[in-house]
Amino acid sequence: MKGRILSLTIVTSLVMTIGLTSFASTIDDLNKEKNALNSQMQQTAQEKDQIKNQKANEQIELDSINYELINIQNEISELQSKINELNESIENLNIKEDGIYVDCTLGFAGHSKEILKRIKKGKLFAFDQDGEAINYSKKILDQISGNYEIIKSNFAFIKSELNKRGIEKVDGIL
Repeated sequence: MKGRILSLTIVTSLVMTIGLTSFASTIDDLNKEKNALNSQMQQTAQEKDQIKNQKANEQIELDSINYELINIQNEISELQSKINELNESIENLNIKEDGIYVDCTLGFAGHSKEILKRIKKGKLFAFDQDGEAINYSKKILDQISGNYEIIKSNFAFIKSELNKRGIEKVDGIL
């Protein structure tokens, strides 16, 4: 027991003599290391928050893109329905290549274009009152054929307008 007390006394006196400055510098070093680790931890937390925000923004952007894709898919579906309706309308006309056909609502030449593609020797008469639509449609129809006439009038006057042109009978009206 005396040996232990003596050892403890020697260690204590060595620590007291040599170690106080060393112990103090060790505490300073540990505090510096602790501060550096705290700083690194704060920086890592900030980086984590930035990544979280970036991921949140990316998710918002992804959601926006998905929303746009759904809208595009809906538009494609609507267009496909219109194409189907157009094709069905044209098929039901049973177009003959030398026939005379009337499109009562020229618009932007959707139906007229398809009719004109199918008549080689026949004639298409298309009605519309809108000058802008007529000009636009004329450019489209001119690329297909010249065997058409656009009548700037309301289709309510179809009979009188066709009679003015010597047409008394037609093969199809749309």
